[in-house]
Amino acid sequence: MIKASYEHGLVGCIGLVKSETWLSKAIRFWMNLYRKKVGKPGLKVYSHSFNIISSNGYLKVTEALAKGITESHFLDAYPKGTWNNILILKPKKPLTLKEKKKFCKISRKYNDHPTRYQFTNFLSQMIWIVFGVWIGEDNKGNDKRFYCTEYSGTVYNELRGYFEYKNRVNPVDLQVSDKFDHVPMQKDLV
Repeated sequence: MIKASYEHGLVGCIGLVKSETWLSKAIRFWMNLYRKKVGKPGLKVYSHSFNIISSNGYLKVTEALAKGITESHFLDAYPKGTWNNILILKPKKPLTLKEKKKFCKISRKYNDHPTRYQFTNFLSQMIWIVFGVWIGEDNKGNDKRFYCTEYSGTVYNELRGYFEYKNRVNPVDLQVSDKFDHVPMQKDLV
């Protein structure tokens, strides 16, 4: 476990991760199509996102998984052996201490009440990528279900209004956003 106050440099960042599971590979297939669609053919693609928070004095992650929004210790969720597959998205305009606290509070509020995985919007991404038509849920206050990047986008939308269509945010959208710097995950960050 890593002790961390709100001042920790990773608190308020989003992590993007790539794994070798069949689901991760399937998501990356669709993200490869999408990155070409948005004019970023050389972009390394990721398949999952998580928020980095301070909770009870420790560095933790909150993320949307199949069982809903979860909170876990950073090293339990992402041991050092996985770090070469993680990209940290750090806000270009640094978060103030007040914003970091709010980021943690917003991230945790979805963990504190039953929140399920958003399979509808997850599947709608495929139709959006191929046909440019959104058939998923709209932005109207849905805070009961999220897929991973929708969750990260929603938290940043509540914090700073970064994403017009938070329900459509995918890993490539987070990665190409002009709001974040890219920092490879490495031990000097923790």
